[in-house]
Amino acid sequence: MDDKETLRVGTAVRRRRKSLALTLATVAARSGLSVPFLSQIENERARPSTRSLERVAEALETTAAELTAAADLGRTVDVVRAGEDDGGGAGVRCVVRGRHQLRATEYTGEQDTGREFQHHGDELMYIAEGAAEVEAEGRAYRLERGDTLFLSGGVPHRWRATEPGTRILVVAAAGTVGHEGDGPTAGPAAAATTADGGRHPMRVVSLVPSLTEAVAVSAPGLLVGATDWCSHPADLDVVRIGGTKNPDVDAILRLRPDLVVANEEENREPDLAALRQAGITVMVTVVRDLPGAFAELERVLADGCGLSARPAWLDAHRRHGTRPGRRPRA
Repeated sequence: MDDKETLRVGTAVRRRRKSLALTLATVAARSGLSVPFLSQIENERARPSTRSLERVAEALETTAAELTAAADLGRTVDVVRAGEDDGGGAGVRCVVRGRHQLRATEYTGEQDTGREFQHHGDELMYIAEGAAEVEAEGRAYRLERGDTLFLSGGVPHRWRATEPGTRILVVAAAGTVGHEGDGPTAGPAAAATTADGGRHPMRVVSLVPSLTEAVAVSAPGLLVGATDWCSHPADLDVVRIGGTKNPDVDAILRLRPDLVVANEEENREPDLAALRQAGITVMVTVVRDLPGAFAELERVLADGCGLSARPAWLDAHRRHGTRPGRRPRA
């Protein structure tokens, strides 16, 4: 199979449109393209020109580059070569490309985050080279080359590589690999603890426009950074850290956030992995349907941002069965 196989941009267009709760007619009106042509693009029956893709991207409040980056490779068999680097940096490499039910991440070198992890789904750790130590449920497990360790969902654990050149493969269901603080009781509170035991106002960076507005409206003062595409609320005044698909990781780290909120489809795993390796708690939302969207928003606001009461605007959307848009209201 040719590695230069055409990217399925239509899949990315459809996902983006649905995430904004827009109809094809609305996108057609915004872009000046016909509904049939847009439908053909989404169903991979037509390839848009560069100009047409730019018009579609503008209608979807994104860029052609981000739509292309979000596209899935049109193949069911994919080989990731040993020397390929996905840009994750810091000895972290995703070895399953694209959006799939399975996710696998390779960690190389003397990794030691010093943080506790707790994932929703089951996880398997395989030691390809070197050795590692895992702490789980009050016990320490020494793993060497060829050893595997299984962790059921919800088990708090921490791990570190103990030898130079160690290579560890972590495999889990998509949306659970390496997600720190995404258990029901693991999210940080609205104030975080400093190294000397003091407290400071929580600092949040959002990599998703919809989450940016939800946090800004529901927990004013917590947001310190957001993407260039986060345009709501209109008076949002925070540091901009790049796009959803190309955030400036160094800029995020300079903001010293206690929490970064992201989305499985909107953001790239290598960027999130780089933040985790730097010791940042990353909460990743996974949305499959409307009830799931409500549940994930509530999780971000309650478990992530420490809100004790559900916002009135979220209750209003639940009652009316409408997807939270760019401007949540009571």
